[in-house]
Amino acid sequence: MADDGRTLLAGEASVDISHLARRLEPGRNVLLGIRPEHLGEKQEVTLSLAVDVTERLGSTSYVHGALASGETVVAERREDQPRFGETITLRFQPMRARIFDAEGVRIR
Repeated sequence: MADDGRTLLAGEASVDISHLARRLEPGRNVLLGIRPEHLGEKQEVTLSLAVDVTERLGSTSYVHGALASGETVVAERREDQPRFGETITLRFQPMRARIFDAEGVRIR
């Protein structure tokens, strides 16, 4: 949900979207999309993920889980293999996030 037109509230995170060309209306519901490979950043926005399943595919693991707010997330990990029931920290840079309206059209 757009908070002040330049910040999104996503789960427990507050995401700066001031890089968008246009300001969103406060209270507008939008979808936040982040590629699995972009959930391993070392800084910026932080999310806590409760791990359900870790799928090992060669040197890469895909971790399936849920945020405290209930959204399902798939994250890519290369350095570790979290186990069922663990809580891991995911980070991403707001510039890598994609914002979509209710019809699925990307907001730039």
